[in-house]
Amino acid sequence: MSEFELIRVHDASQLHDNLAKLLKNKKHIESLVVDTNTDEIRIDLSRTANMFGNIDFRLSLQSGKGADARTIIDTLRKQDAPTRGQSEELFAMLAR
Repeated sequence: MSEFELIRVHDASQLHDNLAKLLKNKKHIESLVVDTNTDEIRIDLSRTANMFGNIDFRLSLQSGKGADARTIIDTLRKQDAPTRGQSEELFAMLAR
């Protein structure tokens, strides 16, 4: 099991850019988990991605927002890029 570094995003635009990059390279995602017990999103990247300096990371959610975040993440898994609305909605769920 890898260590997940806590990442803080500054605004919805930054989150959108990061999600777009992640979805563009989804072949390097080993797992993308929304944990409703700990209210966090964990992204485990492939060893290849890790070798190139990309870290496994987590995003902390506001208490009780795990189920709502899971709905968005489940939709994103089927897409090639996030919409601005999805990024803004997910950003509003992140702990600050």
